[in-house]
Amino acid sequence: MKKDILLLILIVTLSRLPFLFYGYGVEEDSWGLVLNAWEMREEGRYIHSRLPGHPVQEAVYYLICDAPPFVYNSLSVFFGVLSLVWFYLLLDHIRFRKPLIASIAFSFVPVFFINTVSTIDYVWALAFITGSVYMAVRSRYALAGILLGLAFGTRITSVLMLLPILWLILQRKEIRPLKSVFTFLIWFAVFSVASYLVPIREYGLSIFSTYSLPYPPALKVMYRFSFGVFGLAGVMAILTVLLVKLFRRRERQVLPGIFMKNKLWIGFSLITVGAHLLLFLAYPHKSAFMLPAVPFVILLFGYLATGSHLPAILYTGLIAGSFLFGIDLSDPYRGSSSSWMAIHKHVAGQTLFLDPLRGPVFNDLSRRKTKIRFTEKVMSRLGEFDEPTVIISGWWYNQVLTEMKRRDIQSEVLILDHVSEELLHTYYRYGFDLYYLPEINRINDNRYGGKFTAMDAKPLFPN
Repeated sequence: MKKDILLLILIVTLSRLPFLFYGYGVEEDSWGLVLNAWEMREEGRYIHSRLPGHPVQEAVYYLICDAPPFVYNSLSVFFGVLSLVWFYLLLDHIRFRKPLIASIAFSFVPVFFINTVSTIDYVWALAFITGSVYMAVRSRYALAGILLGLAFGTRITSVLMLLPILWLILQRKEIRPLKSVFTFLIWFAVFSVASYLVPIREYGLSIFSTYSLPYPPALKVMYRFSFGVFGLAGVMAILTVLLVKLFRRRERQVLPGIFMKNKLWIGFSLITVGAHLLLFLAYPHKSAFMLPAVPFVILLFGYLATGSHLPAILYTGLIAGSFLFGIDLSDPYRGSSSSWMAIHKHVAGQTLFLDPLRGPVFNDLSRRKTKIRFTEKVMSRLGEFDEPTVIISGWWYNQVLTEMKRRDIQSEVLILDHVSEELLHTYYRYGFDLYYLPEINRINDNRYGGKFTAMDAKPLFPN
């Protein structure tokens, strides 16, 4: 077991090293967490990075606010490794077939891989969640409650794991099941409340709210919870296992036996996946919202993938999902590069591509580099303005401000994320030079339901 764990740690750590030096991630929220750490240090008080607050991670980042990207990203690698070790120990404890192979496959699922090399909080919460499940199955209910409480303090949606873990405790037929449940719930409540004491003191109960975003188109929703999570190869592998089990008569006949033999963990997995899928369908804005369900998708399909070929198809597909058949945006400012085999298509005003030779992980790294290069261009322009100037930055706001703070760039230029029509006209009347970054005129207009940005402002980088 120790050799397996050491091998797992080595594989994960070495595979992530090339990604740790290129900023804090593709997501603007990844940069927002770093910017928030700087702001808390400057203000000397708690400030949420985004509602409903992520106080456990925000507290750690407050302590290292001026650290380089390598340090921030290495913390995510650490929590990613911790997630995998807990997952491996769980599989080994329940006598799951080939726990090391299943854990390695999990480590290369695209949504997990990408979030272990950026500063966002998804993998931190997952580490506490998998630890809580493992402790529950080992009947260490106080530790299970503490870890889930820390997960709640990292991402509030971790509360969804209460139902499957309580179901697991009750299904284990303890001598005193109510005492076990009570112990788990008390420690969960204590650490959940403790995590939010400072945010509640600062903001009151309004901290427990979130932002209203428009519901995305159906195709985007389908992409995000399928290819956005497992990659094209991973989805095909999962579908292959499912179709073989449902439509081959011999395989279909063994399904009742598989479910009866493994009903505890199949039931647990179905509850966990179902709960997170319902949440995702209510708020389908990021593929990573499905991350807590991923290890239990692997557990579920690992049970279904019996026979000589299906396990190899499943685990190979999950690993290949990170490195082949990537679908991404082709854009000079925030897109990724593609190989000669890529197929490009113009969709809804954007150019997308499918690249057989480059998967989501390579695309993510390419996008990080592209966005860093563009931010460098913005930095180089800041010293050129002698008159009062406003730059509307939109989704570039966190990245631009973070780089300015990291480099201690003092500039009279006012960087704003979005500007209402009234405020924009006010700046114009007072003689400000007004600029916007690429595409942000459209984004700013959409935010306020008008078409006014390009009337008073002009592009910082005209075509």
